[in-house]
Amino acid sequence: MTVLNQLETTLARADGLLERALRALITAFHTVKRKRENAVERFRASEARLWEKILDTTFLKEELFAEANLWSFLRAFLGLVLLSLITYEAPLAVILPLLTFAILTDRIDGAVARMEGETVLGEIIDPWCDKVFAIALFIALSPAIWTPVFLALIIIEGALATAPLFVVFAKFVTWVPQNTSAKSNRWGKTKFLLECAGLIVLALQFSEFGNYLLVAAIPFALMSVFRKVSDVFHAPRVV
Repeated sequence: MTVLNQLETTLARADGLLERALRALITAFHTVKRKRENAVERFRASEARLWEKILDTTFLKEELFAEANLWSFLRAFLGLVLLSLITYEAPLAVILPLLTFAILTDRIDGAVARMEGETVLGEIIDPWCDKVFAIALFIALSPAIWTPVFLALIIIEGALATAPLFVVFAKFVTWVPQNTSAKSNRWGKTKFLLECAGLIVLALQFSEFGNYLLVAAIPFALMSVFRKVSDVFHAPRVV
């Protein structure tokens, strides 16, 4: 148990360092962004009126189209784009930068959400977009992935996609407190990073090492499930 706790502490510290670096980049970006706001004020006002006509729901406008959620949607979209590029054998010079940027958006959306305010829908959108991205890449690189690993990861990602909905439903029927979070935990985030590292290595055509990284992601996925169950039901933590 102590080793697992130390590992989780190490993961938390590494996550914190990356979080601070991204916050600095996002803060710099937002400084430039604010300087341009006056020049595009009329356009934004017109755009806002257009969205009000299309989506006459304040909740959807504020929650669904929050900046952090848009980064999540971008990641899912890039997963589908990469699926097409890899299927049609686009050059690595195109695939690798796009894949790296898509992976980085997983950190950007979280940093933006914590800086500008997290949304209820964001707790569902972020993990779902992770699953769309990962499954799209698994399918694209399936010829290079060992069949048992491919099947295990598809099943795990599909099962984990139901977790946020379960938490939302459990809060709706008052099985759990309203402040229970559906967000990914550090084990799940580490699982996603290992998957992404494995996908990059597979894209570089180092099949065996890439598969080992994907295999390493599976225990973290299981730990993520156990921790989520423990947190949701406020049971004593076993790890």
